[in-house]
Amino acid sequence: MFDLLRPDPKLIQLSDIAHHLARVCRWGGGTPGHYSVAEHSLRVGWVAPKKFARAARVHDGHEFVLHDVSEPLRRLLSPVYPWLVQQWDFAICEALDVDYDELTSDEVCEADETVRLAEESFILGRQAPALIDETSWSLASCRWGFHRSGFLERFSIAHVEAVFLQQLIDDVVDAAEEKAVSVCGR
Repeated sequence: MFDLLRPDPKLIQLSDIAHHLARVCRWGGGTPGHYSVAEHSLRVGWVAPKKFARAARVHDGHEFVLHDVSEPLRRLLSPVYPWLVQQWDFAICEALDVDYDELTSDEVCEADETVRLAEESFILGRQAPALIDETSWSLASCRWGFHRSGFLERFSIAHVEAVFLQQLIDDVVDAAEEKAVSVCGR
């Protein structure tokens, strides 16, 4: 149980984030088939510059509690909703040792927008100016075991959860190793 207004970083677990984000559908559920925030987050980390990849993968981490809220609704709920997002982002950054400035950086925002445009084109079938070519998108999907044939998924929500959780664990381990190396001066 979380206090929505005062999130406690000590209570935030990678497994909770992965579990919930694998089940939260992007685009208000308006996608043909299930397309999750977890899959979106993997893709944003894939597109972001390496230095920002870890922060990019948790840029929507707050949605594990607050869900994927559409932009028109966000505006209606302002200023409360943006404040809640910020509180959860602070707590997640502290829990996962992610730099908040990286989480909110132009690089992460640009990666998020790049993936959003690709989603419009490749997931929703809209005529959007995708900055990622469809072949690269498909190859990344195959790498994660997310195979689509048209709009039919060839993977389960549990698979998305497992892949996303493993990536979050790898991110935490990599960050700890980087920190240890910098402390030890190697």
